[in-house]
Amino acid sequence: MKKRSGELSFDSIITLAFITVIVATGLAMLQFHLSRQVEQRIDQDITFGYNLVLQHMRHDTRIGSRYEIASDGVAIINENDQPVAIYRLIDKSLYRFDASEKGQLIINHLEKASFRLHNELNNLLLVTLLPIDRMQLPFFTSFALRGGKP
Repeated sequence: MKKRSGELSFDSIITLAFITVIVATGLAMLQFHLSRQVEQRIDQDITFGYNLVLQHMRHDTRIGSRYEIASDGVAIINENDQPVAIYRLIDKSLYRFDASEKGQLIINHLEKASFRLHNELNNLLLVTLLPIDRMQLPFFTSFALRGGKP
């Protein structure tokens, strides 16, 4: 049988399929490697900031006995009317100020940070954090005051 021009033999088709699978596997491995790099900048990893909020708020609400909510943040106050911590949204970044008024950047690139009291449970603080990047997950949680009783 004559070979027509433009036709590939069965062996050539198998070879091309094998090469395509190898290249696709290599690209998938490269993408996985790039997504798992530990050297990512902290300010780009929104989940790191969310974990900081959880850790600090959990600690602060164990000591606090009441909340003072402002338009740009919240203050957690202890039984002696001293602030345990103040959380404020300044220039699209959430900061935490401790009793010594030392500020710490928690998360940047936030569109909105909302702190509200629950309608029925006055010791329950509802926290909503919305990142500027719509592809990032928003953060919703709540914290109850324990009034110095860990």
